[in-house]
Amino acid sequence: MNRRRDELPPSVMAALRRGRKIEAIKRLREACGLDLREAKQEVEAFLQVHPELFVAGRATSHRHGLVFWLLLSLLLGVVLLLFSRRL
Repeated sequence: MNRRRDELPPSVMAALRRGRKIEAIKRLREACGLDLREAKQEVEAFLQVHPELFVAGRATSHRHGLVFWLLLSLLLGVVLLLFSRRL
């Protein structure tokens, strides 16, 4: 592949910013007609040069998971409080 490592289609870049490496590989395959191995190598090579891009996306998705678990814990606490008053 002769494409420079700084040049990926916008849809691939967007997927990497969201921390979705598999989606980025899929989008690169669609945009450039690469096979799975070539697309994976291109994305991984790009991430070697720009590791901050993927780490930032993963941190954001991790925060969303933390918010989910905190809200779920709060909801369970409220339900337990309501049921304990009925007993």
